[in-house]
Amino acid sequence: MRPFTVIIVLLLSLASVEAQPAARADEGLRTARIAAAGRLWGRIKHFHPYLATRHVDWDRALVEALPSIGTARSRDAYIAAIDAMLAKLDDGSTRVLAAGGRTTELPTDRALRIDDGVIVVSFSTIARAEADGALPFRFVADSVGALMSSARAIVLDMRGRGWDATQDPEYYFAEELAAVVPRIIDAPVQTATWRYRMHNGFAPQQGTSSGGYYSALVTLTPDLITPHAAGRALPIAIVVDRSTPMGFDIASGLRAAGRAIVVSESDRSESIGALTNLVELTDSVVVAMRTAELVGVDGSVGLAIDTAVRRTDDDAALSTARRLVGTSPGLARTAPVATTMRAAVDSAYASMSLPSVEYRWLALFRFWNAIEYFFPYRDLTDEPWAVMLERYIPLFEANATAAEYERTVRELVAEIDDSHGFVRNASGLSSRRSRSWPPLAFRAVRGEWMVSHVLDSSVDVRVGDVVVRVDGEPIDSMLGRTARIVAASTPQSLRRSLRYEIGRGDPDSIVRLELRALDGRTRVVSLARSVPGTDPRWRATDPTVRSTPVFGVLPSGFGYADLERLQLSQIDSLFAAVRSTRGLILDMRGYPRGTGWELATRLPRRDSINAIFSRPIVEAVTLSMRDIGIQPNYSFRQLLSPTIDSPYTGRVVILIDENAQSQSEHLCLALESAHDVTFIGTPTAGANGDVTNVVLPGGITASFSGHDVRHADGRRLQRIGIQPDVRVEPTVRGLASGRDEVLEAAIEFLRTGRKP
Repeated sequence: MRPFTVIIVLLLSLASVEAQPAARADEGLRTARIAAAGRLWGRIKHFHPYLATRHVDWDRALVEALPSIGTARSRDAYIAAIDAMLAKLDDGSTRVLAAGGRTTELPTDRALRIDDGVIVVSFSTIARAEADGALPFRFVADSVGALMSSARAIVLDMRGRGWDATQDPEYYFAEELAAVVPRIIDAPVQTATWRYRMHNGFAPQQGTSSGGYYSALVTLTPDLITPHAAGRALPIAIVVDRSTPMGFDIASGLRAAGRAIVVSESDRSESIGALTNLVELTDSVVVAMRTAELVGVDGSVGLAIDTAVRRTDDDAALSTARRLVGTSPGLARTAPVATTMRAAVDSAYASMSLPSVEYRWLALFRFWNAIEYFFPYRDLTDEPWAVMLERYIPLFEANATAAEYERTVRELVAEIDDSHGFVRNASGLSSRRSRSWPPLAFRAVRGEWMVSHVLDSSVDVRVGDVVVRVDGEPIDSMLGRTARIVAASTPQSLRRSLRYEIGRGDPDSIVRLELRALDGRTRVVSLARSVPGTDPRWRATDPTVRSTPVFGVLPSGFGYADLERLQLSQIDSLFAAVRSTRGLILDMRGYPRGTGWELATRLPRRDSINAIFSRPIVEAVTLSMRDIGIQPNYSFRQLLSPTIDSPYTGRVVILIDENAQSQSEHLCLALESAHDVTFIGTPTAGANGDVTNVVLPGGITASFSGHDVRHADGRRLQRIGIQPDVRVEPTVRGLASGRDEVLEAAIEFLRTGRKP
């Protein structure tokens, strides 16, 4: 190679090395910007009042803005893209805040003055001065009282003049305003009030839920301002601007009572009269988001103004207020109050087989925000939920097929570590996933995967054979890849789900299984995937299918009931049959049929509380509290029904394993509260709490637990499960020989009173 060629190659190599970190930094910033937009979009979606009563295609606003957000090469370009999205709200209060701090401040010496008989009170200046110690607290209210005898009118200057809600002292602003107004009226004045959105849990997007979750548009009760004992009525003018921090309800009430005129120093009158929450994005960009809107005494929305004046160096707004004070308020009003909320069901975009990248990101943002605000177990996930947005933005972007998209959705849902994290697909993607198996069923037993059923006696496989490899890959490695798309609260619930993944593949294709027999010898068998998921023989392979009677008395003399099969109508017959027995075995290794409450009434009462429920209550006006870690919850204690007059008095044993989940576990809570029961077996799945769901583009529905449900004494159930008092785990040899070792242990426990 020629010398100059070598030099060029080396320079290009060095340039490439230097460019790689820069490229990664650029990509990281791009991802962070998209993630911040998704968080902002979700907060507005769930809490901006306009989206409760007006038709705003907020999905489209996001989808149209995302390309510009993703390609923004500067902070200004990023802000322009965010502004374009926010513009679809047509709300001047929801906007990107200008950088650089306050634009103009009134000097402290103009906090309070009287000129030509007009008192001018500048509340933002007063608040800042009092917070800094330059003025004594409540100085202004007393001073106004002293000036009133020589005054003919008063101007309440409530402009924020660049008010910074993160730094400026709202407490002093509010206190002085509340102290001044009663001194300048001579009759009670009803204020306007606020309305805002709140969510009590997450109402399901498809179907219904027993959880009682709902959303609402809350209207607060207005206040009544009573005059000060020494008060005297003065004509009032009020000056506001876009950064006025508070007091709109008082201003609106004074105007409605004919006591004041309102002058606005703002180009957009609709931006006046809102409560806002600050949302921090990346690039030091901050967005003010409307969280509540004003409801006037006359039923109008927003603060009606009498005149709007542009900001000028000579303070034209204040001059206008001084000139107009004492004139009658105008008749201007905003749109009437919408008394009902619009339906909040999102579009599933079911016709999209593979949604575009913007709609795939929409799916991510919908699910992420639902979990962020409404999942009661968010703090129990293995990894912080906050990191998932930036992690999954490139993963969704990389999807090239519908199957890849669905898998990424499943991986995202699996991150919540909740066995209620079901993923269903109304558009048919799931139906194209391979659903055929060899004529075998499997079960996890003490860390190994055992053949539990053989559906074709001609194959060279025996019950009890242990799977070592699948198509040459170690079984744990193969299932590890699949585990990434399975939402599971506990290791035992994960193993329960993975049993259906062994051998899965295309119909009639061949799977090679390396098996280890009970004698330790291994062999490889090749089997056709000849059994589709619709084959009725699959039901017989379920671990919850038992050959015992539904209920009755066992040969041991103890009562027995299979709660997977027991019907409500059979409970009277069950207790009539077992009344004289010394012990009763309730088999809860499966899913019950709504019998828990009725069973609990047949046992002597030990506690009146069945379980403790809680779910997030998220209100738009308290988002700032939530942002610093204060999360209100709606909680209640679920009470048991009274015990019947002649309850069952024998000992009660409950059989449990990983097949008990949700209602099964709740039944266990009821029975342990009602009576001194003994749990025998292995831990339950650890997922309880009235399922809710969110719809995603592509016709996908993703579910999650909506309630935090705990034992009556407050112990956590989620991600733990009901723990056995006597741990008995089946063995490979026991299952191979057809024994039910857990049931045998329960009989032995009742017979001897000792753990087996």
